[in-house]
Amino acid sequence: AQARARRARAVSAADLAKMTSVTARSGRSLAITSAGGKLTIGGATVIKPDMKTGTITAHEIDRVLM
Repeated sequence: AQARARRARAVSAADLAKMTSVTARSGRSLAITSAGGKLTIGGATVIKPDMKTGTITAHEIDRVLM
C-alpha cells in the first residue's frame, strides 16, 4: 500500500461546532459536539481554541487522544 501525505486545512472552532465528526490523521473518526459554549472532539474538551501556529489553526484540548 502506498502512503499519501494529506495537507491539513485550517478549521476554526466556529467551523468545528457546525460539524458532527472529523477524521484524525490516524484515520479514526472523532465525534464533535457543541452545547452551551462547550466544544468537544472525540470526548476531549477544547480549552483554548483558534491558536494560530504558522499555517495551521490549533485547538488545545484537555486530554490526549489515542
